[in-house]
Amino acid sequence: MPGWGGCDVCEAEFETFSETLTRLLAEDLATNLPAGPVVRVAIGWTGSDDPLALRVNVLGAHDEAASEPVGWSPSDCAVTQRESERTDRLTGHRELQQASEALSSKAAEASESVAGRWGPAPMVVETARRIPAALSAASVPIANDFGVRVIHEEDSGFLEIRRRLALAAPRFGDAS
Repeated sequence: MPGWGGCDVCEAEFETFSETLTRLLAEDLATNLPAGPVVRVAIGWTGSDDPLALRVNVLGAHDEAASEPVGWSPSDCAVTQRESERTDRLTGHRELQQASEALSSKAAEASESVAGRWGPAPMVVETARRIPAALSAASVPIANDFGVRVIHEEDSGFLEIRRRLALAAPRFGDAS
């Protein structure tokens, strides 16, 4: 599968970035839990050439927004500050920064750019697919109705992303 933005030669760098982000998120959640078992994880990205141009939001079962439908908007709920700090911890982690630099460098060498191109980059979708197993491996409590949402920062094309996630991991996606 092509890695980031269709960069076929970036496979190893894509794998490293995706694995590192997923593992660091699970480690962060093991020590910085939301209120209650994890109900939702949302990964937002801008579509820029910078893999670190993302945000991660996690909603716990006892968070105020937990009763909202699956389509909850992380920026609208009371956990925004907590999750902004989580994103800062993740993107500020040296290991993820190194993986991002390697991926960006390899993509630049291959003249593969995602600038101006919208779509759920395979790296983002693959990272979302890995989250449930990573959280389970880190013994992070997960709610029965747990789900992962991938969000383009402009939120256009959201249904297509949900469809792709549903095809990739039916238990954690929603194609409706």
